Amino acid sequence: MCLSERQDKPFIITIDGPAGAGKSTLAKKLAAHVGAIYLDTGSMYRAATLKIVEERVDIHDEQAVHQALCSTEIQFVKYDEILMDNRNVESLIRSRAIDKTVSLISSYSDVRKKMVGLQRDFARTHKTVVEGRDVGSVVFPKADVKFFLTADLNERAARRQKELKEKGVEAVYEDIRKEIRERDRLDESREHSPLKVPDGAFVVDTTHLGIEDVLKALTGKTIEVLNL
Repeated sequence: MCLSERQDKPFIITIDGPAGAGKSTLAKKLAAHVGAIYLDTGSMYRAATLKIVEERVDIHDEQAVHQALCSTEIQFVKYDEILMDNRNVESLIRSRAIDKTVSLISSYSDVRKKMVGLQRDFARTHKTVVEGRDVGSVVFPKADVKFFLTADLNERAARRQKELKEKGVEAVYEDIRKEIRERDRLDESREHSPLKVPDGAFVVDTTHLGIEDVLKALTGKTIEVLNL
């Protein structure tokens, strides 16, 4: 079955990897190439984290975090519009404060269960390219195509610094590198849904590759697999 014949049927493509590997940029571009919707799972966890920060909940109290999120409604509308209690919070969830807290909040099992349920509901009726840290291993273990993007820590820190600078935010490279390294440690060692290469995933090291080169590789593999 060729890709064009599948346009009326949902399919799921997952892209996992650590912070700064290029997941978001490539997921958006790949979705556009294959006629799918880009689902940013990270924005959903960031929205949950924003609620905890705004409510001044003790981030180390898992039960308190769970209670605060029980009545919180999080909706993914499109890649640049995430709603938290019917409020568009996209412009608020990319701050350094959220960067420093999201991995801890994401590690709590009740938080992950809530987000996973929302993500599965979304993908059930959409052609979806979804990126995150456990989407190919836990959320969608039977995805049609799985990718895992990685890159050298120094390169990832440099990319993050450049991204912040473009947004008018000054940040020290060593501070960013330290934060990413700590986030890697938390993501890889958490008890629930740790960051790892999903079974059957195609691994791509983006350290020395341009965006278009990686996109070409992902698109080619996607069409190859979906044609089977």
